[in-house]
Amino acid sequence: MLLSVDNRAGGNEGVVYGQALDDLGFLRKATVDMVGRIPTYADIQQFQQWPPAKRRSMLVDRLMDDKGYADRWTVFFADMLRIRSRAEGGNRLLAHVHKSIESGKPWDTMAKELIAASGSASKTPSVGFLLADDSEPMTMAGATAQIFMGVRLACAQCHNHPFERWTQDNYYGLAAVFTRVQRQPGARPDELFISSKRTGEVTQPRTGQTMQPWLPGKGYVAVANDVDRRRVFADWLTRRDNRWFARVEANRIWAAVMGRGIVEPADDLNLANPPSNEALMDHLAKGFVASGYDMKWVHREIMNSDTY
Repeated sequence: MLLSVDNRAGGNEGVVYGQALDDLGFLRKATVDMVGRIPTYADIQQFQQWPPAKRRSMLVDRLMDDKGYADRWTVFFADMLRIRSRAEGGNRLLAHVHKSIESGKPWDTMAKELIAASGSASKTPSVGFLLADDSEPMTMAGATAQIFMGVRLACAQCHNHPFERWTQDNYYGLAAVFTRVQRQPGARPDELFISSKRTGEVTQPRTGQTMQPWLPGKGYVAVANDVDRRRVFADWLTRRDNRWFARVEANRIWAAVMGRGIVEPADDLNLANPPSNEALMDHLAKGFVASGYDMKWVHREIMNSDTY
């Protein structure tokens, strides 16, 4: 609907629309998209027994409750979070993500756990996100910005970003969020703990300046030594008025089921790469926030649309 309104407003009345999927085509596409397999004969029979006017929305609801849903979308998150099974804590993190999807954990809660977790992978599996990159603050700054905000801040490590607003100071300011994270050996030889120190700073190599933690859109902030900087960042990141957080995830989900993001590449939201449909992006992002960061809300909204 939003696409049609935009086309009319832009004088594009001659747009040729693709032919809509028939019911069986919809059944196949939706099943592959949501649970990662083609429908069985029993699935087809059940689908055809449902009232024609309601069968598509009924299918979407059933797929959300299918045990294959968590399996399929764990693959989505494993790719997004760069989970490697051979990395320290990788398998436990993978199982944690699967359990989180299965239980319907909101995305903002998941994000906070991944960014600000402390402990060992055996007791707190979300620390696997930090262990995978050896908790190195420069790597974590670039990865966190791209994963949770769709911002390619790593381009500003050596110089100001050539195509965006981000500066080298911004990059090292975000690295300061993670510079006090430490890895410590546990009681077992193969066990590592993640914790936060009270000391440790990042120096901007070009200016020699000691960098305070930086929050995009807010600026540099003073954080007491007894407060984990990661929690300050995670709380800012998941605020309801943070446009980056909701928009990049809604865009990724759209790309996963539609084949192309509203912004493409799906994790590169920048001024030089605007959405192909701003109203659609805003609608999905605002609805995602209003739903309590419920990924299934985004899926239902997309799959029950004429565009899908």
